[in-house]
Amino acid sequence: MAKIFSKLQDLKDNSTMSITTVSQTLTEELNFDIAQLYAADDNKLVDLLKNEINFDNANLEKLADIFLWIAENNNDEESRLLGKKSLAIYNYLEQNERIYSLERNFKIQRLINAINTIN
Repeated sequence: MAKIFSKLQDLKDNSTMSITTVSQTLTEELNFDIAQLYAADDNKLVDLLKNEINFDNANLEKLADIFLWIAENNNDEESRLLGKKSLAIYNYLEQNERIYSLERNFKIQRLINAINTIN
């Protein structure tokens, strides 16, 4: 997992990350199609990620961070949908982590703002 997120972080740092590159990376590295995320009900999204590709909470947060970045830096319906998926992941983590995270709460607020500004 660390290799995947490192690859995605490099793309983010170079401002070349897009929905297409995230989708390609998830497909190449995990044989997981991002279309499965779009189709998943928000209430079942975390279960899908945990059961299908064995994500733990740290990996969930990293994926949510990537989707947050996409939502903040793109203005299309697909980015809005990923933003909503990211919000579902952050909300799950807020409810299930033992330690409250101010940083995560700040990300949630940023994400809500990003979702609301996407046309």
